Amino acid sequence: MAKTNQAKETEPMHYYFSKNPFLKYYFYGSLKESAKLAQVKPGETVLDFGCNNKMLKKYLPECNYIGYDIDPKYSDVKDYTTVRPDTVFSVSVFEYLTEEELDSVAGDFIKMGAKQLITGQPTVNTIGKILSFLSGTYYKNKKEFRQYYRQTHEILGRHFDLAEETNFFFGMLRIARWVPKGKNRKKGKNEIQLP
Repeated sequence: MAKTNQAKETEPMHYYFSKNPFLKYYFYGSLKESAKLAQVKPGETVLDFGCNNKMLKKYLPECNYIGYDIDPKYSDVKDYTTVRPDTVFSVSVFEYLTEEELDSVAGDFIKMGAKQLITGQPTVNTIGKILSFLSGTYYKNKKEFRQYYRQTHEILGRHFDLAEETNFFFGMLRIARWVPKGKNRKKGKNEIQLP
């Protein structure tokens, strides 16, 4: 199991409870779109890696939902590697891990038998920078990011094939569905053609 350097307790993401409609739409919408892309079936096992206050759960069908967070007060398990998930979600989490941590976590997901990985990765594009600045979140988050969109994709590509990807909220977030290398992919309208 990868140990991350973010071993501090956190409060539930206040953005979900913000009065700013753009922030609420961005954070709730990113979870809703991620769940839609995953197409989780009732009864499947889902690991929400970096679950925080478990807001993703409300967008999923009846399933075996297991939340894991670096802050134990939000986690359903102490060791995420003990879970055997059909789907792993990690929305707006990987940018906070180092390259070594992300590589280790992605390898863990493969060993755990995950059939798909759903990621939501900020792109830090021009529109995103402007909206983040206006909402008061940009400078704080930029200093905390350890991985950016392209770096994260390169690292995940060591373990997974990118099956589908879509833009969300003016391209500020790329939501992607990954499958273990060499596994069959179900078709989707935003499917990425692999060489």
